[in-house]
Amino acid sequence: MQNVFFILLISVLAGFFTLFGCFFTFGGSKSSRMISFALSFAGGIMIGVCFSDLLPNALSVFIAINGKAGILMLILFLLTGVIFAKFIDNWIHHKLEQNRKNLPAHDLYKTGVVSLIAILLHKFPEGIALFAAGSQNITLGITIALAIAVHNFPEGIAIAVPIYYATGSRLKAFRYTFFAAVAEPFGVILAASLLRPFINPFLMGTIFSFVVGVMLCISFDELLPSAGEYGHKNIGLAGLFLGISLMLLSDIFI
Repeated sequence: MQNVFFILLISVLAGFFTLFGCFFTFGGSKSSRMISFALSFAGGIMIGVCFSDLLPNALSVFIAINGKAGILMLILFLLTGVIFAKFIDNWIHHKLEQNRKNLPAHDLYKTGVVSLIAILLHKFPEGIALFAAGSQNITLGITIALAIAVHNFPEGIAIAVPIYYATGSRLKAFRYTFFAAVAEPFGVILAASLLRPFINPFLMGTIFSFVVGVMLCISFDELLPSAGEYGHKNIGLAGLFLGISLMLLSDIFI
């Protein structure tokens, strides 16, 4: 029981690193160049975390279970994530259409909301994985929590930036980012109270594959097209590769 409380504590600390992403909105600039860069950067973050963390973990799990045929399982769950992301995107679009008059930057706001959902889906399994690892080896749990904390800062940017540029409100950007921050410890609580008997490599591989599909769909269908609408191709490209590079570098140093 003592281990559970300690794991919960480090998950709270790791989760709240997400809030530091709100600092990216403090510059005050709302130029089209800045928005294009920020949205591309957020897309790069999501793509980076997919290919540096989630996809390799899922692939190793499914190959260990089913050999090379495991790749087909990964693709199946990935495509399920894409379909889910499109469903959520269309549902949110329909709901926001009813309030378009109150949302001058309607499409950008939708991008922020969908990004929040994608990162929420990412953080729940992170919390579960943290609990599973920390229950077996508390030192490993601390190491994973540090890695999660480093990733959470740029993920907070992916939520805060589109919400801030859509609404002009740093408070709203903070509020939405806060929702993502608390998802980490909630994943630990969920794992400790309900999912403990069901946690196994196949479940984690399935969840990670699904989240990859969601995140890639959001990146290529929402964040990057939104960035392109501002017409600064080179700036957007720089933001994209900087975001990917940041996530790769975070894996090197943790």
